[in-house]
Amino acid sequence: MSTGTEKIGPALATFLVAGNMIGSGIFLLPATLAGIGGISLLGWATATVAALAIALGFARLAARNPQAGGPCAYAQAAFGRHVGFQAYLMYVIICWVGNLGVAIAAIGYLASLLPGIDAGWYGAGASVLLIAVLTVLNLLGPRRACQFDAIAIICGLVPVLLVATFGWLRFDAALFHQSWNPGHLAIGTALPRSLLLVFWAFLGLESASIAAAVVDRPERNVAVATVGGVLLAALVYIAASAAIFGLLPVSVLSHSNAPFADATRVLLGTAAAGLVALAALVKTVGTLSGWILLAAQTGQAAARQGFLPRALALQDARGVPVRALLVSSSFTCLVAIATKSSTLAQQFENLVDLSVLLSLAVYAVALAALFRGSAAAKGAPDIFYKGCAVLGILFCLYVIGSSPHYMLWMLVALVIVIMAVYALALRSRPRALSG
Repeated sequence: MSTGTEKIGPALATFLVAGNMIGSGIFLLPATLAGIGGISLLGWATATVAALAIALGFARLAARNPQAGGPCAYAQAAFGRHVGFQAYLMYVIICWVGNLGVAIAAIGYLASLLPGIDAGWYGAGASVLLIAVLTVLNLLGPRRACQFDAIAIICGLVPVLLVATFGWLRFDAALFHQSWNPGHLAIGTALPRSLLLVFWAFLGLESASIAAAVVDRPERNVAVATVGGVLLAALVYIAASAAIFGLLPVSVLSHSNAPFADATRVLLGTAAAGLVALAALVKTVGTLSGWILLAAQTGQAAARQGFLPRALALQDARGVPVRALLVSSSFTCLVAIATKSSTLAQQFENLVDLSVLLSLAVYAVALAALFRGSAAAKGAPDIFYKGCAVLGILFCLYVIGSSPHYMLWMLVALVIVIMAVYALALRSRPRALSG
């Protein structure tokens, strides 16, 4: 647990969860999903049910074991340090890769205001600069970062709510029908592909449990923030996604770096589209700020477990893990340079696929922890939460099994590498890793 004096309550923690979810997912995914079409709404609905099941499972686990680390800590407590090591390292990689995905979404909206900044090395440089600035913000303390995230989600909801409400006044049913399934895909093909992309928007549902060290009364507030954040995000996702397919043809949507700005241009003109792009930029920047906090908290928790160098566990008087912040942000910047692509859409989609698969693997193992040990928390019968866990695990396995083969091989290769690293580390530090 953090010994710092700064704590965040249930309201800020809910904003942290919702803010980390309502970010790059809702702002850039409509363009990524355009190739699948409006049929991807089935994926949104399915993912919402699964996300609630996973969130309820995590809420129960947080009540049993309210400590920093979230699903990584749950996996370790139930299955031992070997599994914990893999979960923590996977989540650290998720944060490095996922943070870049959020930064790319922000740069995409910035490009609608400053054309050309998203191209090649300019895009990579802009991502690195943005990550550096937000790392400095997080060095000021978790409360400052979460307050910024709360302000950002209010700004970011403006364009989303604009499309989700006024968009229906210009909703073209014929256009929506044409956009429903432009590739004439069978549901059995369209649903798995849309789920792999859509669930990117639900990553972050574990944010409050990961940051439990800075949440006041985590045994109660982590559960409130997790479920509340998922419900808020899901409502926004479905309303906005349905509307946007009735405003823009998929031929335009699929080439858009700022789909909500383009939809607003249809509704209110070019000037309003610029304001929407600015609001979306603020929101994605706020999302990145929250994820940078989670990356540092995860690295700090892993260091305290002995899985990473102990120096990363150190924090200042306000509870800020300074070294973990600097190291995690530095690795994200390296990923930005290493994965530079000529198009943001290509880079974003590759990062989304890898992040989602890694996250689902961690989620499945963490949910299985509900079947180990006895209930130690008050509330609904444990059978209810175990049912949620079963649903969540089945969903994770279905999406992983339905993913492209090259992504599965990447996941398997990464697990093998982490196992090898653990074996080597165990030989050099047996007490730290097995104690």
